[in-house]
Amino acid sequence: MTPKTIIASFLLAAQATAAPITFNTALPVAKEDYVIRLISSDSTMENDSESRLDVSNISFIAAYGIDSDLAFYAAIPILEKRYSSAGRVLGTNGLGDTRLFARQTLWQHDRRGATSRLATFGGIEVPTGKNDISDANGLLPRPSQLGSGAWDTFLGFVFTHQEFGWQVDLSTTRKIQGTHEQFKAGNETRLDLSLQKRMLPHTLVDDDWKGFLYGVVELNALWSEKAVTQGNLDIRNGGEDIASAIGVQYITRSWILETAYKFPVSHTRHTNAMSLEKGIVLSLRRNF
Repeated sequence: MTPKTIIASFLLAAQATAAPITFNTALPVAKEDYVIRLISSDSTMENDSESRLDVSNISFIAAYGIDSDLAFYAAIPILEKRYSSAGRVLGTNGLGDTRLFARQTLWQHDRRGATSRLATFGGIEVPTGKNDISDANGLLPRPSQLGSGAWDTFLGFVFTHQEFGWQVDLSTTRKIQGTHEQFKAGNETRLDLSLQKRMLPHTLVDDDWKGFLYGVVELNALWSEKAVTQGNLDIRNGGEDIASAIGVQYITRSWILETAYKFPVSHTRHTNAMSLEKGIVLSLRRNF
């Protein structure tokens, strides 16, 4: 099964709200509510060695609110990869590594027409994707594998401020990579920022609304440390990437349809490290 063959359907339910498109740590979940999100993304990455990686990803995200402060999340990706290097083209598809995490609200302040909250989150990345795919020439390179083979952990904080016409989300994440077969990918630090602004309707006159149109601008910054192979630091990878995304959201009482175009702003990468060239995201979210 490839991402192009997956078809998703959702049931109507509780009211949906704005949220970031390119990251899930700020995804709102009310008490005893379920949120189902299906994200389809296509991205292209390249490095200084003229290697190219095209990835199609359909991720299924499920969340449940235990109460108004605590929610649990699962993100399951289905990947299709095409890796080109030194005249060799490799293709793989299947299940990637699964993310499981919880988010706990630490502080919340509500006032007329606005709310602010700070939460912490943490979880694990489970090596559900295959990492030993081979062909007639032997084991495929790591970028073309579907999974890392390692158990990774991550934790962070997310801040949200919401008013009637706009919302801003700021998330910071620290990921500690596990080791598999004497290889440890570089630890990562992420900073994600999202601004969602209602464009239509301009004013709210009553509760009989059918949908809102929001404009979205996001910034994603990633700092990657160098990998370690057989106890030795690999100076050919690691670095910094900053990307931006521009998108729109159509929000109804129970579902959201959203799309964004992601593009690089700047990057400082070493020879073998992949950097984003472009990306397209399409997402459908339902609350019930």
